[in-house]
Amino acid sequence: ADSPKEDTVSAKMSLVTTGAVSTGAFPSAASTDMRASPFLPNTRSACSPGARCSSRTCPSAISAGGAHVCGIALDGTAWCWGDGTQGALGSGAASSSSGPVAVDTGGGRPATYKAIDAGTGYTCGIASNDAAWCWGTNYYGELGDGTGTDSIVPVPVATAGSLPDTYKAIAAGNGHTCAIA
Repeated sequence: ADSPKEDTVSAKMSLVTTGAVSTGAFPSAASTDMRASPFLPNTRSACSPGARCSSRTCPSAISAGGAHVCGIALDGTAWCWGDGTQGALGSGAASSSSGPVAVDTGGGRPATYKAIDAGTGYTCGIASNDAAWCWGTNYYGELGDGTGTDSIVPVPVATAGSLPDTYKAIAAGNGHTCAIA
């Protein structure tokens, strides 16, 4: 029988075959035991190529930021865990979580995402309608909403004037964000 350590390694490796993977500024954030996420059950082969996955069994994308991790389940829902003291989890609370919490979808915020990237203390995503949303620390204006105010829930990236309404890709960094329209 496989040991629990082998199961964890297999679960992490299967992420590579099922979706996008991004690592943030600190590699230790990527070492989260993925068996605790809503994406992976405690089985070694749930997300192996050719396996049948439920809408939350396998991730379509996952990204490790400075001290938090976010992912998108196959049903498009966004989940984050780790350091959320500056709002990087987007759950509506400025608190950390050792397990996945759903990104807040109330108040007209998106219910589903097609891309997500975790930066240092914040996260950005592209909603299913191609609009860009960010949450967390905003000290350097990395949320793109023009306020400089931290947010514990997703806020829309500003689209006034000649700025684009829709995006194809987004990358969250260490105090900056870049996107492709």
